[in-house]
Amino acid sequence: TPPQVIVSRFVSVLTEILADSDAPDETPAPRDDWVNHACELLVTHDRACGHEPAAVARKLGFSYETFRKKFRSAIGFSPGRFHLDSRIDRAAALLHQGRHTIKEIAAQLEFCDEFYFSRCFKRRFGSSPSDFRQRVRG
Repeated sequence: TPPQVIVSRFVSVLTEILADSDAPDETPAPRDDWVNHACELLVTHDRACGHEPAAVARKLGFSYETFRKKFRSAIGFSPGRFHLDSRIDRAAALLHQGRHTIKEIAAQLEFCDEFYFSRCFKRRFGSSPSDFRQRVRG
């Protein structure tokens, strides 16, 4: 099945579920506020205010070990993995736009070099950045 069909089906099913749900009008529990704030900080890609997991832990008032354990318990994987995956997801969007070279994207997202970036990208998406770009740009 082509990926477009799978995504289209997913969106249709999700739309039906959301339309049929009796979503509560409550705001999230206060205990989740730190998790939401941590996720927002970890996905920030601006060099001026981007945050590594250790910096996020300090900002939230946790030791790194406590933050890592609490984050992993709440989200299901480590803050480092969450941060890396968000950078790779951003890279996929930049590759789709097609305005930058792979080397420029690696530098923009602060990977040590384009080869490490390519390994991380392939681990997440199953193809190299150049193959991914060719596939999505047609």
